[in-house]
Amino acid sequence: MIEKSAIPILIGVVGLVVLAGGLAASFGAVRRWRREKHGALVHTLASGRVVDRHIPAGSSNHPDPRYTVDFVTAAGRAVRFNTDSVGFAPRNVGDAVPVLYNPADPDDAFVRGGERVAAYLLGIAGIIFAIVGLLMALSALDQVMS
Repeated sequence: MIEKSAIPILIGVVGLVVLAGGLAASFGAVRRWRREKHGALVHTLASGRVVDRHIPAGSSNHPDPRYTVDFVTAAGRAVRFNTDSVGFAPRNVGDAVPVLYNPADPDDAFVRGGERVAAYLLGIAGIIFAIVGLLMALSALDQVMS
């Protein structure tokens, strides 16, 4: 059984772990957002299709599935590339995805994504957990000191 005084510490630790995950996801999302923003200047938008979704053996809900995406350039060249990022929600084989590609080098392509929302929500949840845990820990400390 967990002591009452340990609960605020546990909530604070959970908050810090969630916050760390949110920060890591946010950094990745910002990196992808910068690439997408820069890509929009020099890349061309095309419609791609997910042709394969690989989930490592032993896990039906692996957090990082790999996808294979096909698209056709404006010049008519068929291109296939692998990615771990297809936007906010997981995609299934056959789903359409927006692709940005470099017309000079169509193999330089990526899926235009929406992971930023999930990363920011995770970061905000971590901040809330950390603040609640800190306030509860301070309250428990105040009761101990009284």
